[in-house]
Amino acid sequence: MPENIRVLFVDDDPTLRLIWSAILAGEGFQVSTASTVPEALKLITGETYDVLIADLNIGQPGDGFTVTSAMRRVQPNVLTIILTGYPAFQAALRAIHDQVDDFLIKGTDASQVVKAIRESLARDRKRSSCCQRWRCWHRMGRDSARQWPYRRVLS
Repeated sequence: MPENIRVLFVDDDPTLRLIWSAILAGEGFQVSTASTVPEALKLITGETYDVLIADLNIGQPGDGFTVTSAMRRVQPNVLTIILTGYPAFQAALRAIHDQVDDFLIKGTDASQVVKAIRESLARDRKRSSCCQRWRCWHRMGRDSARQWPYRRVLS
């Protein structure tokens, strides 16, 4: 049964785009790819995604943060992952500051990346479901038309 999880993979390296696209598609994800920041921005504003995986340096150093920042503004609930071959302390700090969900080093085993994506999405969906139930209950408490049976019992 397909998961219908949409992934946007952004990297300027054509080999990595091809490999990761095949790996993620093989795991049941629907994958779109972009090789530049403008291409990624066009996809972000035109399509809906569940996951963004972006290279830290797409053409220019730090371009991945431009992409993740745009995704956070347009689609705030998307799982965002920065993928880099050049980990640095400052980049990791910025990733935390920019609310990137994960910061992975290129060469990380693909099965670990897929597992991390699935676990993060499952955790987020569980949290979202819980929040939706709370909002429904909270709304019920404030909506007098729905309160009447409860008032009768409590009165």
